[in-house]
Amino acid sequence: MTRSAVQDQAEYGSVAGEAPLSTRTDDIGIADGINVASLVAKNRPVKGIMALTERPLAGIITLKKAGYTSPADLNGKTIGITGDPSDRPITKWIIDQGGGDYGSAKIVTIGFNGVTNLESGKVNAFTGFFPADGVQVQVDGYPTTIFRLDEYKAPSYPGLVVFSTDQRIQEKPGVMKAFVDATVHGYEDTLKNPQQSLNDLLAENRTLKRKLQAAQLQAFMPLFQGSAPHYGVFEEKTIDAFGSWLVRVGLLKSPFTLDRFATNQFLPASG
Repeated sequence: MTRSAVQDQAEYGSVAGEAPLSTRTDDIGIADGINVASLVAKNRPVKGIMALTERPLAGIITLKKAGYTSPADLNGKTIGITGDPSDRPITKWIIDQGGGDYGSAKIVTIGFNGVTNLESGKVNAFTGFFPADGVQVQVDGYPTTIFRLDEYKAPSYPGLVVFSTDQRIQEKPGVMKAFVDATVHGYEDTLKNPQQSLNDLLAENRTLKRKLQAAQLQAFMPLFQGSAPHYGVFEEKTIDAFGSWLVRVGLLKSPFTLDRFATNQFLPASG
């Protein structure tokens, strides 16, 4: 089961960032779809080889006791962000599409400490991965209200992408195929029997807490395949909408094609 990889990515962010695999010893990386798109836009020789999730993970996380019922209620409030370049456009999009005024909010950079900052009252909200950060807050005993990106007219793009470099894809197609086959098999097993996968994960890593892992798995389940016809596949219409949206929010200067962003060649025949 590959659930732990998803959890690690959700908690710690892109494994690639601005350091493409061409400068590392890794064959394969996992990153937010926006980060992969940013590398593609900079003409870095990288390409997605499967989608780990078909929907974005970003959202603005708030405490239910604050009484915020829409992003418009965040006008004038303090909102924490990690400092990733996509945080401000995403936060602005959610607030503005939700009828609020992003310009009135106080945006502060807090790194990956959103959970503790929200729980301690240092911020009124923070932008993070709702199935990981938001669930953590909930499990900690703080009921949440979350404003999810794709609930405010953003496209349902692949939130987590497995990627490699063009060179490694060409030189090691067997490695790519084996990794994708095994990963797809694990996630399909999870979609069919999430409880068994949870038990397998906990048996392999006894330091993990069942309550948190169960809650996070439940939150991730609808995101793994979304509306895609098969697990892991990149759909042309989805990637086209994703690229156009990134241009609209100012993260890219021009959109990209599916062939430039990713390939489905290593997915099982059904994908």
